[in-house]
Amino acid sequence: MDTIIFFALPLILLPVFITKSEWGLAVIAGIAIFFGEGWHPGLHEAWTFYNIDFINIHIMEVLIYSLLITVLINRKILSRNKIWIPPYSGIVFIFLLLMILAAFHGFLRGASPRAAFGYGEWRALFLTLLLLILVPNIIDSTEKVKRLLNWIIILATLRACIGVGNYWLGQGQIHATLQTPIIFWDSGENMLFAALIVISIAEFLMVRPIKAATKLRGVACLPMAYSVIISMRRNVWLFMGVAIFAMFMCLNLKQKMRFIFVTIVMIFTISIGLLSGVGGKSVQPVIKRIGSFTNTRIDTNPFHLYDIYDAFLTIKQHPWMGVGFGNGFIRMKSKHGVGAENIIPNIVHNIYLHIWLKMGIFGLLTFLLIWIAFIAYGLSRISRITDLRHRALVIGIFSIIFGMLGSFIWGTYLFANTRTPLIMFIFLGLFATLLYRRESTDALNSREA
Repeated sequence: MDTIIFFALPLILLPVFITKSEWGLAVIAGIAIFFGEGWHPGLHEAWTFYNIDFINIHIMEVLIYSLLITVLINRKILSRNKIWIPPYSGIVFIFLLLMILAAFHGFLRGASPRAAFGYGEWRALFLTLLLLILVPNIIDSTEKVKRLLNWIIILATLRACIGVGNYWLGQGQIHATLQTPIIFWDSGENMLFAALIVISIAEFLMVRPIKAATKLRGVACLPMAYSVIISMRRNVWLFMGVAIFAMFMCLNLKQKMRFIFVTIVMIFTISIGLLSGVGGKSVQPVIKRIGSFTNTRIDTNPFHLYDIYDAFLTIKQHPWMGVGFGNGFIRMKSKHGVGAENIIPNIVHNIYLHIWLKMGIFGLLTFLLIWIAFIAYGLSRISRITDLRHRALVIGIFSIIFGMLGSFIWGTYLFANTRTPLIMFIFLGLFATLLYRRESTDALNSREA
């Protein structure tokens, strides 16, 4: 059945990709939101549908590469429009090239072909990074940005409501480490929810008058916020905390006062939800989990700290080239007595160190340059935006960038994952459209006038 889906789905979507690439991107986003790494929620292994010798092919690879090819054909041959190359593309292409080299480096150092060229090892990140160039060429206007965001909000709201409903009926998932009831085990849903909450808060604080659609989006965020609070995912909490702080710094004094009021209302509303009915059983675990941020000896903190320590010992031995994809590091302190006995030592729970371990110092520096480029472009252009609704969207996504950078120190979600990087890089592609394509269109209209 999976093989039939693997071949049938791209053929079914091909006419959509050719005629309405915007719809094709919306379908891909929908699949990522509802099915995560595969067609079965909770599927955690290779997340593949078809094997070609030693390489597992993921369904998302077929869909996104098909969309990429059809956009290129449509632009170059059918419509004869130029492909728009974003200013940060050079850095992204260099990083993609370094990823391929790191795969061959890992293979030459002894990793098996399946490990060195694995989808979860690096191809998922490679695939989703292409969206930084693909999305601005598909979503090339502010109106298209709003349409896609509304579509994502609708799907995320539906996903959150289903999860909350199951949780209240006692059919939620169980946190594997804490054995606490939660709504979603995978952090991907909650990372998406947190990002949408940040965007909605920015719009609510900055845009006046408040339209009915803005209020509706705020209400839609309530089940998302409930899921985020009881997710027990510290990387999600860290992401949202840093993103909200970054957004707060972008507000004027009046907007900051609104922010404080909204924060109080949200805390009160979520607290009522936690203390009522089924939700009450999550209060103590949430408080304890939050307290673990300041106590390195409780929860899974010892594992995370020793995980970083052990990885850094290997990085010190291979600082320039890294160990290559497919190779790992030796667990010493992080293996015994801290809950890591069954964890394979091929991934570091710190994305910066993980990239340094696998790709060497040049890979890490290039990775950092991508984010520096986005931040620099944002800082140089946000002040030029006069339309409040447009500015709110830009600042909302700009804040997400800082949230991602903060949460990178406590998670692995760019690797062995499709949903989170796919959705996050769609957001960054929309950010590029809001900053550059809108600016180019305005300049063109001015010249024509």
